[in-house]
Parts: sequence; structure tokens; C-alpha cells
Amino acid sequence: MSEVKKFTFDVGWVFGSSIITLILAFPINIIIGRLLGAEGLGLYAMTMVIYGIAMLFFGFGINAAVVKFVAEHKGDRDKLNQVITNGLLNSFILGFFGIIILYSLSSNIANIFNMQELEGLIKLISFVIPFAIINQLNLGVLNGLRIMRSYSMVIITQSVLMLVSVILLIYLGFGIKGAILGVLFSVFFAFLLSLFFAKKFFNFDFNNYMENTKKLLTFGFPLLSANILNLTNARIDVLLLGYFLTEREIGVYAIATMFLQLMLMIPMAIQKITYPAISYYYGKKNHNAIESMINKCIKYTLIFLLIGGVVLAFLSGDIIRLLFPHRPEFLEGILPLIILLFMAVFRGPTASVGASFTSVGKPEIPLKIETITVLTAVISGIVLIPLFGIVGAASTVAISKLMPLSIYPYLMKRYVGVRIQMRLYGKIIFIGCAISLFILLFKNIINNYILAIIASVLYLILLYLTKVITKEDKAMVQKILPRRINKII
Repeated sequence: MSEVKKFTFDVGWVFGSSIITLILAFPINIIIGRLLGAEGLGLYAMTMVIYGIAMLFFGFGINAAVVKFVAEHKGDRDKLNQVITNGLLNSFILGFFGIIILYSLSSNIANIFNMQELEGLIKLISFVIPFAIINQLNLGVLNGLRIMRSYSMVIITQSVLMLVSVILLIYLGFGIKGAILGVLFSVFFAFLLSLFFAKKFFNFDFNNYMENTKKLLTFGFPLLSANILNLTNARIDVLLLGYFLTEREIGVYAIATMFLQLMLMIPMAIQKITYPAISYYYGKKNHNAIESMINKCIKYTLIFLLIGGVVLAFLSGDIIRLLFPHRPEFLEGILPLIILLFMAVFRGPTASVGASFTSVGKPEIPLKIETITVLTAVISGIVLIPLFGIVGAASTVAISKLMPLSIYPYLMKRYVGVRIQMRLYGKIIFIGCAISLFILLFKNIINNYILAIIASVLYLILLYLTKVITKEDKAMVQKILPRRINKII
């Protein structure tokens, strides 16, 4: 299999699993919102945010370090065994401390946000931390080796189990605690499955334990700091909503972020592949391959996100009414949703190659960027959320996430050696603006769904006529697709 085909199939597996995961996650939020209301959904969202922060903190960046070193050493069996063994042991130790610390702090956290029911939910979720951290590390091994079929099977299995168990336990009358118990069950089973797949590719080797621990932690610490800052930046909106407002506002806002996840699944799926791939090319000193990959990923991601964001923003009201026919309070999330979609369109393309600095051995760059963005988010959130509520929360995320884009081309040129094709991306954005204007002009004349289809087709035609989509792009697609489809094309 050619490298282009291998890369595309890898993205396909991850993208497919991301789509399935997102499709399966939608009913969870919808069921909780319908049966338990905005307050119940707000408690669930708040618990998962705290769980996510705890996972990053106690994971200590080891997972990301393992992806890099596994990708670099996959031809050296001894080093591979030592890196994975070291990662598993240290992850277990950190996860054990995670239970103790999070359980002990549950009452304090609940008091900070003035949500007493949150204490019990945090205590429940704390017990899954060791298994979740090791599961992430096992997935990191599969990711680094680019065994994406097994990687995707674990992700899909966990999502299916979470959907079934969460909905079943809620219907059995366990309420919001049932939802958290469903998460625990699905993560534990995913841990067993990922360990089964990963164990095929290594043997336990405790040699050079201290040396490998130092290597993983030294590389992982900047990533830990950057990832904690990144998650804090991504979820500072929910944290500040919980501090200043109530569970209801968090629940309404959770619907807007649910659609945002739909948008971001494309760049997140691509990043799962670009991270180890760039690490591999960097180890081989193949700079041309790195530059080509980064620019193509940004280009294709922007093409998809732009039309997706425009159409989703246009249809957001209709979709929310369809999903929550008896919960009109969720319509308050439309404006925050549009703001978040705007942010995703411009931030998503760079997120698809967001691990580029780490891949070339510069993990301190994301740390510096995230430090600045988190400070911006905290300051803007403290000002905007008390004044504008969930609209202020969405604006906080947009401001903090879009700010680094002004220096992104410079950083890529200096530290990765890649020149970003800004003129090409400007052309794509201009076409997207034209399509948005087209929708605004005809929205009261043509049925919304038919208009969305027409706009999408017109968008693709304009991309082809303006040579944004080139013959090279078409040739690459034809090389990947089966012969029968190529004959039709």
C-alpha cells in the first residue's frame, strides 16, 4: 500500500470512528436533556469537564510522549518494549494517586461551584481514572504504530457501551448517577480491549526504567502543561458558567458545544494521524513530505469546515426544535452556537496539524501559546460571562482560540520550517463568504434544507472553477478510490 493510500485509510478509520462516536454521543446528551432537563444535562457536563481535567493532569502527558517515541522506535524492538512498559507502569501509579486526590477534593469542588449533587458524581467518576489513563496509553501505542483499525474498534466499542449503559441506567431510574455509572462501565471495558490489542505488539521490559521514565516525563511535562491549559481554555467557559451561573445555563450551553464537537471531529481525526506521521518524517529528515502534508491537511480541513459551519449555523434552529420539541429553553443556545461555529471554521484547520511543534521536538511552543490563550480566556470570561451569560461564554472561547492564528504562520515557518499558503486559504474563505451571502439572499424564498444542498453544490463548483481543487487533488482521490468508482468519475 502506498504512503498516500495508507495515510488516507488511517484517517478514514479514525474519521469513521469519530463519526460513529459523535453519532452515539448525540443521543446521550439528547436523552439526558429530554428526561432530566437542562439542569441534569448541566450536572453531567460539569462532571465530565472535571473528569477531563483530572485525566490530563494525572496522565502527565505520558500518552502523547508514548505516541511520539513508539512512532520513532517502531523498528527497534527493545526500545519499543521499554518505552511501552515504562508508560504502563507510570500511568498506573499516577492513576492510583488520581483516585485518592480527586475523591478527597470532591466536596471542595462542589462547594466552589455551589452544586452539592456534584460531590457524589465526582466521587463516582474518580474510580475510573487509572483504567482510563492506561486505556489512553494503549491507544497511544496503537496510534504510534498506526494500527488504526484496532484503535478505531476500541473507540467505537467504548462509545456503543456508553450509549447503551447510560440510557439504560437513566431509564431504570438511576438519574444522573446512572449516566456516570454508564461512563465508568464503558471505560473499564475499553481498557480491557485496548490492552488486549496493544499487548500483541510488545513484551514487558523493565530495563533502563529510570532513564525511560526521565525521557517520558521530560517530554511529557510540557505537553501536560500545554494540554491542561488547552483543556482549561476549551472548558473555561463551562467552569466560569458553573461559578457565575447555574446548572440550567450549563445545560443549554452544552447543546451548543455538542454541535461544535461535530465540526471539530474532522481536524481531530486528522491530527491523530499527522502527529505520528510528522514524527516519522522528521526522524527521516524528509522536510518536503512534512510541508506537503501540513498544507494539504489545512486546505482540505478548511474546505470541509467552512461549508459545514455555514450550513449548520443556517439550520441550527430547525435542528434544535426537532431534537428538543418540548424543551424551548434549548433555543437560547442558537447564538452561542453560531459564535462557536465561526471559531471552529478558522481554528479547526490549524488544529488538524496542531501537534506539528511537538512532532519536531518543540513541545514548549504549544505550552507558551496555551499560556497566553488561557490568560486571555480567563480575563475575557470574567468580564463577559456575568454580563452576557452563555453568549459571553461562547465569545470567550472564540476570542481566546482565534488570537493565536495571527502568529501561527510565523511560528510554523520558524520552528517547523513550513510556509503556510495564506493566499490559497484566503481564496477559500472568500468563496465561503459568497456562499453565506447567497444563503441570506434566498433563505425566505427556498426551503431551508433544499437551499443548504444547493449552496453546498455551488460551493464545490466554485472551488473547482477557481482551481482551489486542482488536478493533483483529483488524481489523489482517484488513486485512493476503487477502480469501479474511478471509471464513473
